[in-house]
Amino acid sequence: PNIKVDSNKVYTNNIPGGAFRGFGGPQGAFAAEMQMNRLAEALEMDPVEIRLRNILQEGSLLSVRTPLPKGVSLSQVIEECARASRWQETEQKDRSSSSKALPHLKRGVGFAAAFKNVGFSFGAPEQCMATVELHGSTEIEKVILHHAGAEVGQGAHTVFVQMVAEAAGVAVDKVELIASDTAHTENSGSVSASRMTFMAGNSIKGAMERALEKWDEEERPAIAAYQYRPPPTTPFDPQTGECEPNFAYGYVAQAVEVEVDTETGRVRILDVISADDVGKAINPQQVEGQIEG
Repeated sequence: PNIKVDSNKVYTNNIPGGAFRGFGGPQGAFAAEMQMNRLAEALEMDPVEIRLRNILQEGSLLSVRTPLPKGVSLSQVIEECARASRWQETEQKDRSSSSKALPHLKRGVGFAAAFKNVGFSFGAPEQCMATVELHGSTEIEKVILHHAGAEVGQGAHTVFVQMVAEAAGVAVDKVELIASDTAHTENSGSVSASRMTFMAGNSIKGAMERALEKWDEEERPAIAAYQYRPPPTTPFDPQTGECEPNFAYGYVAQAVEVEVDTETGRVRILDVISADDVGKAINPQQVEGQIEG
C-alpha cells in the first residue's frame, strides 16, 4: 500500500483526562471514518458503498505491508449493519428537523466501521497462566480455579467460572475462583488490549484439559497448570516499514441517528444499530453491555 500521513497535535483547554475504554483507538477510528465520509460526499457516493469498495478483505495488506490474520469480516459486518438499519431508506429520508415548530433541532445519520486488535501488539511479550484443581471421588464435586485476571467491571470473573464449569461438566456453583492474589495465582498479564476473555479462556482451556487427563488417570485431586502463548507478533521495523502487529482482530460497523439542538449543542442519540464480529460470545448479555457501553 502507498501510505502518506500528515498529522497535527492540538493542545486545548479541555479538562485533562486519562484512558477510558480505549486510548487512541477510538480517536484514530474517528479521524479515519470522517475521512471516508468526506470522500463519499466529494464523490457523491453512498457512505456504505465507498466502504464496501475499499474495505480490507481476507489477505489484504496492512499499512505495515503484511496481511491481516485470517477471519476478516469487515464486509460482512458492514453489509449486515446496512441491512439491519435499513440504511438506504434511513439515509435518504428528510431529517432537516424533528419538527417544523422547532427548526433548531436537526437530525442526522452516520455510518462507520472499524477493527480492533486482540492482545498485545508489535512484539510485546504475551502470555497468560491458569491453574485448576479438580476435587471429588468418582465424580467432580468441586473445581478451584487460580487465575490472576482482574475484574474491572467487564464481567471477566463470571466468564472464567462459566468456562471452567463447561469444561468440567459441572454447575457454576461448584466452581471456586481464587483471583488476583500473587500468593496463589500466576501472571495473567494486564486486563487491557481486548485480551482477557481470549487469553484467559485459552489458559483455562489448557489447564482443564491437563487436569481432566490426570482425573481420568485416577489422580485425586487432579491439579494442572497451563501457560497460553498466542501466535507471535513483531516490532515495527523503521527501515522497511514492516511488522506483524497483531495476531487477531475484532470487526464492527455501526449506524447511528442523532438529534442536535443547534442552539444549545445538546446531542440526543435516537437510534443505534451495531453489527459486531466478536467471535464466540461466552456471555452474550455481557457482550451486549460492552457494546452499549
